[in-house]
Amino acid sequence: MECKTERSKIKIYKCCFVVLSIIPAVTSAQNVTLQSDNSRWWIRAGGAWAAFNAGADMKAGGQLIPGASLDVKNNATFMAEFGYRITPSVSLGFTVGIPPTTTMSGTGTVAGVGKLGEVKYGPAVLTLQYQFQALAPYNLYPYLGAGVTYVKIFDTSDGAVSDFQARNAWGGVGQAGLEYRLTKHVGIFVDVKKFILRTRATGYLGQVPVHASARLDPVMLAAGIAFRF
Repeated sequence: MECKTERSKIKIYKCCFVVLSIIPAVTSAQNVTLQSDNSRWWIRAGGAWAAFNAGADMKAGGQLIPGASLDVKNNATFMAEFGYRITPSVSLGFTVGIPPTTTMSGTGTVAGVGKLGEVKYGPAVLTLQYQFQALAPYNLYPYLGAGVTYVKIFDTSDGAVSDFQARNAWGGVGQAGLEYRLTKHVGIFVDVKKFILRTRATGYLGQVPVHASARLDPVMLAAGIAFRF
C-alpha cells in the first residue's frame, strides 16, 4: 500500500514538473509570436496638437519696433507618419498632416493691433529614427529621431495687416516616442516632435509696410494607432 502511494506521489511530481516546464515555453512562444516582426513598412496615424513657442522681431517702414512681438495660436490636426524600416532598429519616417489654420496676433508694444492675419499651413517632416529593443519583452518600443521639416503655406488671410503674407520655411526637428504593440501588426503610440522653425511675414499696416522675422518653434504631440505590414 505504501509502495502504491509513493508511486502516485512520483507520478504527481512528474506531472507538475512537465506542466511547469511547458509554461515558460508557451509564454516564450507567445512573446515570439507577438514580437517577431519582419514587416518593413509601418504607419502611425492619429490626432496631433501643435503648441507654439513664438516670437518675432517686427519692423514698420524699415524701422525696428521696440518691444513688439507676435503670438501664434495653438491648434489641433490629424497626422500620419509613413515609415520604412532599414534595419530592425533603424527607420525612415515621413510625416504629413491635414493643413490646419492658425492665427498670428501682435503682442508687446503692438498688442493693441490684435490679429495680424491667419495662415493655413502644412508641415512635412522627414526623420531618421532609432528604435530601442531593450523593452521588447514587454511589447514596448521607445524611439528617438531627428531630421528636417518643410512648412508649406497654402493660404493667408488679412487681419489688421492688409496684404498679409507668410513664407514657406525649412527647419530642423527632434523626435521621441513610444509604441506599444497590441498584436504583431497593430499597436498604439505617443509621439513628440520639437521643431526649430523660422519664417517671415509681410504686409501693410495702413499705408506703412510691416515686416516680421518670426520664430515659431512648435512642439507637436501626437497619439493614435500604429500599423505594420
